[in-house]
Amino acid sequence: MNRSDSTPSRFMLWIDGVGGYLVCEGPTVTLGQPAPDAEGDVPIMADISRRHAAVRRDGEFYLFEPYRPCRYGDRAIGYPVRLADDSTFALGGAAGSGPRLRFTTPNPCGRTARLEVVSRHRLQPHADAVLLLADTCLIGPETANHVVARGWRRRLIVHRRPDGGLVFRTEGSYDVDGRPASGTSRIERTSQVRGPDFALRFEPLP
Repeated sequence: MNRSDSTPSRFMLWIDGVGGYLVCEGPTVTLGQPAPDAEGDVPIMADISRRHAAVRRDGEFYLFEPYRPCRYGDRAIGYPVRLADDSTFALGGAAGSGPRLRFTTPNPCGRTARLEVVSRHRLQPHADAVLLLADTCLIGPETANHVVARGWRRRLIVHRRPDGGLVFRTEGSYDVDGRPASGTSRIERTSQVRGPDFALRFEPLP
């Protein structure tokens, strides 16, 4: 089934020994307070609005769009701003009051970005970071990866195809849902991928 960028989807990526990551695939990702009827893609446990702000991919860049009081860097904003690599923004008008997040684009060769909560607030479901999956997610020991797995000897690649499907690639052999594989393999958002030195599990979210 083909997926459209106009209908964002989310899934959890669990990496044994590394952590759990909330992966958002839509070009616009909303941030807000978790609630049963909330529309936020990135729910944050904090005293904020259910739909407080958004991060939108615009070509090769990302924009931060406040819907309620927000701060970018050290200034209050009420208009969209282009996010710079390794910049921070906060949900809430008063400095230090609301959740603060860091935006990074670890690998300049792709458009996938990373959001990390750097204040005391937590995501729901719990995740170590949010990955804004535009095309390719890199997992490996180098700092240029979207997920840094220290001590690993190889890089794993999760790529989103133009039709919305996912593929996985790495050197050597591995298993996808219990079936032997190598090179590049099609995977699902419910797949488990295992190698002699790694294990990934994908869990779709509503």
